[in-house]
Amino acid sequence: MPFVALVLGIVLTRWSTFWLLQGELVPEASRVFWAPRSPSVEALPAPEATDTTLRWLVLGDWGTGGQIQRRVARAMAEVARRAPVHWILSTGDNFYPSGVRSADDPRWESHFERVYAESSLRVPWYPVLGNHDYRGHPDAQVAYSQRNRLWRMPARYYTHEHTLPDGTPVLFVALDTQELLTGPDTARRRQLQWLERTLRRFPRGWKFAVGHHPLRSAGAYGENAQLLRLLKPLFDRYGVAAYFCGHEHDLQLLRHPDDRFVCVISGAGGGVRSTSYGPFTLFAAAQPGFVYAALGPQTLRLWFIAADGSILAVETVPRPEPHP
Repeated sequence: MPFVALVLGIVLTRWSTFWLLQGELVPEASRVFWAPRSPSVEALPAPEATDTTLRWLVLGDWGTGGQIQRRVARAMAEVARRAPVHWILSTGDNFYPSGVRSADDPRWESHFERVYAESSLRVPWYPVLGNHDYRGHPDAQVAYSQRNRLWRMPARYYTHEHTLPDGTPVLFVALDTQELLTGPDTARRRQLQWLERTLRRFPRGWKFAVGHHPLRSAGAYGENAQLLRLLKPLFDRYGVAAYFCGHEHDLQLLRHPDDRFVCVISGAGGGVRSTSYGPFTLFAAAQPGFVYAALGPQTLRLWFIAADGSILAVETVPRPEPHP
């Protein structure tokens, strides 16, 4: 009995690691449930670099240090060589199982610097924090921005702005959804007030939000009622076009008829879990991979790309109409 209790204790204390590694060790066991039957197989166009777009990659839940992470990184590097990107968004859970301890933690080298060392990936990275990052020292990831100029995380939540070649302004708001879900009320209110001020003051261009936890999902976690209550009204009111997130270890694109924005889930950078099609799913895949985005004056084009470089889906998101 003492031996059984010991084994059970180890399993319970390491359950989060086992839950992650099941997708790292046996990715082919993951499935997509209730997927629509495709009437035909067609070749999908590959991303192309043009002088009229801004382009970026979206990667999430990647920091395992395992083979899947490295396979995805190689595919990212190859795609970015053919169609160079301006930056990379990281949707959180940057280091498993428990974040990093400091800006000098050896995981920075083993899980980030060495894995994404190809020149095509040496562009600015704009990360957010995930729940696993909070198990370490979240501010260590902020502090690392002072050591590596490519890691651009000035605070736990922040903005970065860009301009399309035609002069259209582009805003990204990077959110700390872990704080919104589990932080004290004062911190939650402070972040939401900051978000509303930021969105309200930005001119009428493209607006995007990035966080770790999904609002909409047909995967393992499903919809997040608390984040829908907190964030959806602001996204709708101020014309956020897309919310990029992870947490689900899969790739998904969802558009709910009550939303003015789409939910783009890219959480398959280090492992995968089974997922499904729901009533508002446009695309879902339980494969390691990432998202390639190209933004023009009127449309956002999204490529969902697997770790072997194959293109799984291509979707176009129109620029939202001004709120009445």
